[in-house]
Amino acid sequence: MPASLYRPEYCQLAIEAGKLGHSRAKIALEFGVSSKTVKNWEADHPEFGEAMEMSRTYAQAYWEDVGATGIMMGKQFNANVWKTVMECRFSEYQPIKRTEISGPGGGPIQQVQELTDAELAQRLADTEREIKRVRAELDAASARSARTSAHTDF
Repeated sequence: MPASLYRPEYCQLAIEAGKLGHSRAKIALEFGVSSKTVKNWEADHPEFGEAMEMSRTYAQAYWEDVGATGIMMGKQFNANVWKTVMECRFSEYQPIKRTEISGPGGGPIQQVQELTDAELAQRLADTEREIKRVRAELDAASARSARTSAHTDF
C-alpha cells in the first residue's frame, strides 16, 4: 500500500482555509488531492477530522459575514446568490420541506388490512348474523305496524 500523502500540518492549513471560506473541495486542491481523499483523512485521522469540522465552522462564519456586510451594500449585493450559496453549503440554511400525504381527492388515506381466510370467514359469519338480526327486527316492526294499521282502519 502506498504511503499516505497526509501530513499533520494539514490540520492548521485546513483551519486557515476555512477562515477564508474555502470548501472541502478547495482545501483538497490546495493539498493536491481529491475531496474523497480529504474525506478519508477525516475518518482515518481524528485530529484532521476535528480540524476539518473547525474549518467548516470558520467557513460558515466567513460566509455569514459576507452576507451581513452585503446587506449594508444595498443593490450592489446579490442576496439571491448569497442565499443559494448558503443553502448549498450549510445544512441549517436549507429550506424546510414539508410533504403532506392524502388519499384520493385530498381525502383521508384508506388503510387496508389483510385478513387470513379464517379471519375473513369469521367476519363474514358475524356480518351474516347481524344482517339476520336486523332483518328480524325490521320484520317484527313491520308486523307491529301492520297490526296497528289493521286495528285503526275504519
